[in-house]
Amino acid sequence: MFMAVPLYAQESMSSADQAKEYKVKAAFIYNFMKFVEWSNMDKGKDAGSRDSIFLSVIGDDPFDGNLSVLTKKTINDKKIVLRYFDRQVLADEQQKELFLETQVLFVCKSEVDRYGEIIKEFEGRSVLTIGDESTFAKDYGIVSFDIESGKICFDINFNIAKNNGVKINAKLLKLARKVYKD
Repeated sequence: MFMAVPLYAQESMSSADQAKEYKVKAAFIYNFMKFVEWSNMDKGKDAGSRDSIFLSVIGDDPFDGNLSVLTKKTINDKKIVLRYFDRQVLADEQQKELFLETQVLFVCKSEVDRYGEIIKEFEGRSVLTIGDESTFAKDYGIVSFDIESGKICFDINFNIAKNNGVKINAKLLKLARKVYKD
């Protein structure tokens, strides 16, 4: 079986139902994590030898606890550790060090004016970057969420993934609304 939760939401999403929207997006994120592989590019640290996968959220968290369910799941026998960071993370060296341990980064809409600054911190690191705004994958990161015809969809930037050492399963690429690729 390919996935426990469909990657393309079957139910229409109303803009007023944010809780439902982010519950579905949490399921998407879990499935994204299941269908990618990280290389050892993150500056000498072997991501493959860690016993955890760090999922970080930066900005004003819209999930209202819906991501916490992922901490009860595993990916390839690795537990998922969820961390939240505010806008000030890049100014605090101790917090920044924890932030840069991330393998999966969700960048909230509240950070749209800082996408470039945030993503630049992860250059040369094998990190799956996910944005909650339609142009995120086109211009900055690997995956972006959008809502089209009332349904949650996603785009993938294959070029950025490849450059960052994140290998995306072909099945996941086929499910994307759009794939940015040379």
